[in-house]
Amino acid sequence: DPRYLENNIFKFFDQWLETGGPLFTYVHFRAPHFPIVPPPPFLDMYKNKKSGPKKDRLIFRLKKLAEEGHRFTPDEIQDIIDDYDSAIRYVDSQVGELIDTLKAKNLYRSSFIIFTSDHGEALYEHGYWGHGQTVYDEAGRVPLIVKFPAQMNLKANRRIKTVVQLADIFPTFATLLGEKRYFDGRSLLEAINIEKEDDTFAFSTSFGTPPTIGMRWRSWYYIVYLHDN
Repeated sequence: DPRYLENNIFKFFDQWLETGGPLFTYVHFRAPHFPIVPPPPFLDMYKNKKSGPKKDRLIFRLKKLAEEGHRFTPDEIQDIIDDYDSAIRYVDSQVGELIDTLKAKNLYRSSFIIFTSDHGEALYEHGYWGHGQTVYDEAGRVPLIVKFPAQMNLKANRRIKTVVQLADIFPTFATLLGEKRYFDGRSLLEAINIEKEDDTFAFSTSFGTPPTIGMRWRSWYYIVYLHDN
């Protein structure tokens, strides 16, 4: 929906922050989800020449072509990747504006911030586009960046070595609130105290019935196709 790009996220975000008190805030950007392309100046910023009208762009014909069994050429693949990259750059700028808003209101240092994604997008690396059908790395591996409140005095600016997963996010909040319950994941506060690889497993599943399961352990990644074992 092109109206999505004319969103009111920042207006609502600003109003929400004025309510005061401890706040839980969830902001979801649909871009760079297929088949969205961003507004100027991000549109076509990675292309050598400008694309035609939006309705004629390859990214908007992608699903139909894939269903028809179209074999995509290297130039066509790159065209899709360029649109995808420009959408990522657009969202990057939007997240930057959210951070700037927190800093302007003197809330950044005391905020606990998690930046992540629910999935990646396949860009024909294994003959697939989008997400949901497979659990290859391009669809299942996502960014996870955490900024803890300054008052927690945790070691900052580092990349942890242990395997973590999206199922760890909720247990992290629960731990911070003093909740001791069983969860599928574990608190990220545990992960940042591990100095080397450990034996934690991370899982991902496809949307299929039965699903395809991906299991990560240390530097290994194992895929199980349940429909034929």
